[in-house]
Amino acid sequence: MDMRTFSNYKAGLAGVLLLCVLSGTGCTIKEDRISCPAYLNVSFHDRDHIAKKVCLLGFDAGELFHEEIDIAEHDPYWVKAVRKGFLDLSACMGAGHPGIADHYVLVPVGNECDSLYAFRSRVDATGNMAYVEVVFHKQFCTVHLDLSKTEEQMQDYRFLVEGNTCGFDLLDFRPIPGAYRFGPVPVGGTGILEFRIPRQSDDSMTIALWHRNGNGTFEEAGRLPLGRYIACRGYDWGAEDLQDLYIAIDLALGNASVSVDGWEDGIVFTLIEM
Repeated sequence: MDMRTFSNYKAGLAGVLLLCVLSGTGCTIKEDRISCPAYLNVSFHDRDHIAKKVCLLGFDAGELFHEEIDIAEHDPYWVKAVRKGFLDLSACMGAGHPGIADHYVLVPVGNECDSLYAFRSRVDATGNMAYVEVVFHKQFCTVHLDLSKTEEQMQDYRFLVEGNTCGFDLLDFRPIPGAYRFGPVPVGGTGILEFRIPRQSDDSMTIALWHRNGNGTFEEAGRLPLGRYIACRGYDWGAEDLQDLYIAIDLALGNASVSVDGWEDGIVFTLIEM
């Protein structure tokens, strides 16, 4: 074999080897780069204070992924290969018995809302790498309801909170219509009721009261329009983080006061008749 033939042989062999190497990769130089995956890198703000597992959901035209992770196992990032393009990322923490169906967090009838925190973002994953930092926001309101009764007097009452919102959408935090029904009991050693509710779409929430009569049976004693009390205070159900509510009702005097956690002033008014 002369030198010219040998040179041609080496060039051909090099070309074959290069083709073999390229064909073994996920994206060849002949492929459209859009078909290669992007890598979604998700980090968590204040991760040292996130004790519970986190549910991560990705949506495009449909669900891309739905995974529950322990963030302690993903430092500094949870990484996921996704199709290049734009996607909606949601994260939720604290969902226990409600669970997540599709991209909805739902509260079953008979349960109060869990201590839910969530995050949502539109993500540009058109490049090779996309980075998102999850910052959780409070998706529940704890109502502290003081009926101006002693602990002993509260034992003669039963309560039922009812509303028309049963959860929220993880994609836009929009309230989901549906029955909410929960029977709170007084906090131990006090005459105060505490219960958690999700974002509300209207002011329809009420609390029914039953009182024990002389023969030991309970009969309905009235229904308080909680949603309307809250609306009178100008509470913002569309806030990024929901604030807690403090409501004091004196049935004997016929007045109510409503204050919001973090607000300097409250409001006092005559009880609204149903």
